[in-house]
Amino acid sequence: MNELRTKNILRYVSMFGLIICAILAVWAWQRGILTSQQAMSDFVQKAGFWGPALFLILQAVQVVIPILPGGISCLAGVLILGSWLGFLFNYIGICVGSMIAFLIARHFGRPVLRCLFRHEQLARYDQWMQSRKHLSLWLAIAIFFRC
Repeated sequence: MNELRTKNILRYVSMFGLIICAILAVWAWQRGILTSQQAMSDFVQKAGFWGPALFLILQAVQVVIPILPGGISCLAGVLILGSWLGFLFNYIGICVGSMIAFLIARHFGRPVLRCLFRHEQLARYDQWMQSRKHLSLWLAIAIFFRC
C-alpha cells in the first residue's frame, strides 16, 4: 500500500473517530450523563457488567488512538467507579492499551511512522535517540533495579 493511500485511510479513520466522539458527547450531555458525578456513576451502574467493561475498553483504546486526554479518562474512572476500582480499571486498561501499542509498533513500526511524520522529523528523532544512548541505560536501571 502506498504512503498517500495510508495517510488518507488514517485521516478518514481519525475523522470518523472524531465524529463518533462528538455524537456520543452530545448524546451524553443531552441525557444528563455529563452533568454530574452521580449521573455518570448511575449510568455505569445501570449498565451492570458492561459499564466497567466498556470503561476498560475505552482506556485501552485511548492509549492506542488518543480519543481524549488520558488524564480526563483516569479521573472519570476514579469518579465513576470509586478510588480502588477506578485505579484498578485505569491501570488494567492502560496496560492492555500499551501492550497493543507495542505490538502495533513491533509489527508495523517504521512504515506507519513514515506515513505519520515527515522524513525530516523522523531523522531528527532518530538523531536525538542516538545521541542519548546513556538515557536508555539509566532508564533500564531505574526500571529493573528499583530500591
